[in-house]
Amino acid sequence: MAVNFCNYIHCPARSSWGPRQLNDCELIYFVSGQCLWQPEGEPPVRILPHRILLIPPALRHTLSCEVPSVISCIHCDGDAGQWRLYLPEKNEIPRLYQIFRDCAAEFEGTAEERSELLELLVAELQLRLRRIGPGAVRRPALLDAMTGYIDSHLTAELTRRTLAARFKVTPEHVNYLFRTFAGIAPSHYINRQRVYRAYELLLTEAVSVKETAGRVGFADEYYFGRVFKAVTGVSPGRIRR
Repeated sequence: MAVNFCNYIHCPARSSWGPRQLNDCELIYFVSGQCLWQPEGEPPVRILPHRILLIPPALRHTLSCEVPSVISCIHCDGDAGQWRLYLPEKNEIPRLYQIFRDCAAEFEGTAEERSELLELLVAELQLRLRRIGPGAVRRPALLDAMTGYIDSHLTAELTRRTLAARFKVTPEHVNYLFRTFAGIAPSHYINRQRVYRAYELLLTEAVSVKETAGRVGFADEYYFGRVFKAVTGVSPGRIRR
């Protein structure tokens, strides 16, 4: 299988590609950050680190990075059918990551055997993705609806129980959806989205830390500070300065 292009790139927050459609298959490894991918006519899919997205040819879509992110892409010939989001097990991640890094390095190189090496690496990647099996699934539309609701109602009372009541499922099912398909507990997702919004406010608006906490759904300024530092590694006061 011919490999047409490979890269490994650092993307600033709010980077965006599309709407676009490709002439070949694209495999994207999401190394860090958080991205939003939306195929035309379908709900957006929020993609977390260490997921692999397969985009077939001719599928019109948009990809954007909500925060600073690192991604690695491989373009190759072939017809992939439907798009897929792969969720590797923890023990599979190092080798999958290394394949993408090696492909990017080989593509930039000038070795005589470059094409053959790239084809071997992509063949191994395809076999490993095939072995993931049940992990290669689409995110349920219900989870997309929940994350969309959270993102647009950050100041509301948001817990797995309130989500369960709103979407008419059990709290246990809410927990299952987030942990299985997003790789994170519902409470952690809620706090992280609130912190991302707070970070943006502190950078772009003349607001105090206390006001920012209230505007993203935290009643306690000190608890907000602890959560903010846990997510970003710095205190909100440092961002404000």
